[in-house]
Amino acid sequence: MPYSSTWIIPDAVFYIRTYGVVEVEELRQIIADVDEQTNRIANRLLHVVIDNSDMERANVSLADIMEVMRPLSKDQVMTGWSVTINPNMVQRMLATILVQMRGIRERQCRSAAEATRFLAENSENLPSSEELLALYNQARARLIKQIETENPAN
Repeated sequence: MPYSSTWIIPDAVFYIRTYGVVEVEELRQIIADVDEQTNRIANRLLHVVIDNSDMERANVSLADIMEVMRPLSKDQVMTGWSVTINPNMVQRMLATILVQMRGIRERQCRSAAEATRFLAENSENLPSSEELLALYNQARARLIKQIETENPAN
């Protein structure tokens, strides 16, 4: 599956890393994972960082997106930020449309440094941008190692 997830800061900043070719089913699962975490920590601020820097492409049509991206219900409103790392301008535009369809506060960034700086400056109770970037790098390294362990090169 071309995505994986973990916490940057438990119950505060959830991290999703996509890679390779993302199909509509993975998009559904990503949304389900975020919804599950949002519901699990109810009444607490949840921020989500989605790292698409290793995604080759998304194999989804506009019809797929319209079907998958339903707005959040009133019970499930995510009050934190959704920050997406997209070095690719087209991917940034697509991601903006996706999260706006769900009614989520979002920010598109070109790099992890920009994303963590934005979160640190716009969120209470988070560490400094430098510390947040270090925690992000640790989370990313954990996921990459997990993928390498699960899929060793022959």
